[in-house]
Amino acid sequence: MSIMQRRRALLSAAESTPLSLTSRGGVNQASADTTFSLSGQSIGTAPTGGNRRFAFINVIGIIAAVRTISSVTVDGNSATEVIQAGHLDQVVAGIYVIEIPTGTVSGDVEFTFSGAMDAGGYYMYTTESGPNGINTADTGTDNTDPIEIDVDGTEGSAAVFVAYSTFGQSYTDSGFDAVDSGGIGALDEYLHGRKDFASDTPSHTLSADATSASGGAVGCAVLVKPV
Repeated sequence: MSIMQRRRALLSAAESTPLSLTSRGGVNQASADTTFSLSGQSIGTAPTGGNRRFAFINVIGIIAAVRTISSVTVDGNSATEVIQAGHLDQVVAGIYVIEIPTGTVSGDVEFTFSGAMDAGGYYMYTTESGPNGINTADTGTDNTDPIEIDVDGTEGSAAVFVAYSTFGQSYTDSGFDAVDSGGIGALDEYLHGRKDFASDTPSHTLSADATSASGGAVGCAVLVKPV
């Protein structure tokens, strides 16, 4: 086999390697701030071989005013916004992605809003890809309750989801492999979810239904595919 044939074989193998999301946890802060700095956060183990590692950071915030997420950094490096959405003048949520350098297993996570927030938090997922990396696609937002977002999952792809509401004391969820949910304040509720697709699954619904959402509610999702 020639060098070119071996290269093509390696690239083909990388393309067929399915993605699998791993939950890395997160932190919520109930005290008011504009920039939330959380030191020494776990990012997971280094990738194997020539593979690459990516982190998805879900960010949420609440305040009685219109706000946006301004920036997110991991270990001092800027993450790229894939999607964010707000609802009324109450809640904002977004998903950011960053490639993690080889050897980095922990680092500071910092996220900044366009103004002071009553509370904020983040949750992280990581995935290992082949040498060609990943593609991310904004799959839309929803600001009604229940929050429902359809994603066209393809074999080997994965989806990241975040939802946030006020006056939603708990969520009933469906369509996920795993979720992390809870509240930062007494009268709000967040949900972070992930889904790996072992086969083509068009119009797969990711749903978060708050028991009560008399205030604002917002959710968004990202589909991730190997290159």
